[in-house]
Amino acid sequence: MKKLPPPGIIESEKDVRTWVRHLGLPAFWVEAAFGGTFGFPDCVLVPADGIPRFCELKVGDLTDERYHFELRPAQRKVLRGMQDAGLLVRLIVGVRGTQSVAILEPVLTDLGWSVRASRL
Repeated sequence: MKKLPPPGIIESEKDVRTWVRHLGLPAFWVEAAFGGTFGFPDCVLVPADGIPRFCELKVGDLTDERYHFELRPAQRKVLRGMQDAGLLVRLIVGVRGTQSVAILEPVLTDLGWSVRASRL
């Protein structure tokens, strides 16, 4: 297996991809290039329990213990449909300007989307 350079400061989705590759989990990349799919998550990760997680990668900011990032309407629609179908969806958000990454579970409420901390 090819040795990867250690993840550095996160500035782009490419940096979040590098972090995901360092997890060492089987990862199936959905898009060959950034923006290659319309709303479908970026990758499917398969942790030790064998249950796939459909992961959307994002870069965002963390202020007052809240993550700020953007989901496009098509992404919201697809992620909600996947959750309604019983699939496990995760948002992997790299915090811009740091080496921190959060794994979040999207939650749809009456007030709109929110997230909660999660494990893969």
